[in-house]
Amino acid sequence: LWVSGPGTGLGRFDMRIEEFTKYRNDPRDPNSLSDNMAVSSYLDRTGMMWLGTATKGINVFNPGAVNFRNVRHDPEDPESVSPGIVWGIHEDNNGTLWVGSDEGSGVTHLTQFDGATKQVIKHRFEPGNPNSLLPGNYRCFVEDYKGQFWVAGNRGLSRMDRATGFVNRFRHQTPGSGRKNVIFALIVDNRDPNTLWLGSLGGLDKFNLETEE
Repeated sequence: LWVSGPGTGLGRFDMRIEEFTKYRNDPRDPNSLSDNMAVSSYLDRTGMMWLGTATKGINVFNPGAVNFRNVRHDPEDPESVSPGIVWGIHEDNNGTLWVGSDEGSGVTHLTQFDGATKQVIKHRFEPGNPNSLLPGNYRCFVEDYKGQFWVAGNRGLSRMDRATGFVNRFRHQTPGSGRKNVIFALIVDNRDPNTLWLGSLGGLDKFNLETEE
């Protein structure tokens, strides 16, 4: 069991022997965790752990080698990861990596890394374009049974066509429902593939993928 959090770094709990192993920044070790403010984590299909941090980009952890590789924004490289807090990381079924980052002052990015072609595409909110991503940060990602890609954050839910970047937006609009747009968890029901569950500051919502309600 892997556990990460702001200020605590990364922890691995061995449920067989009930022991914790902690991984934290060591200023003397360049291969240690770069930042103890680990705000997002993702375990990919190869067993590599990806950690998004508040100030030092992404750490890629190889549990076998017990070392961290730091991936950071390079202002000289337009195809590097975007700067800022890394709120969300996800690898989709095609092997493409998605990284949601927030550099402050309302500037947020969703960076798409295609592992096969090495192509990098950066998506963001575009004022005046209702088919761009919603503003805010991007924390949660999921693919449904149709292969549709969903992105959620603190402003609502977006469905993105990964080939074109075209987005359909879904938000609670009724008065007093704004907390329901601050989404922290997103999952497809494994018993009912037509249902998407959304956990937010406003509670738990059930979203029907057929009726889109």
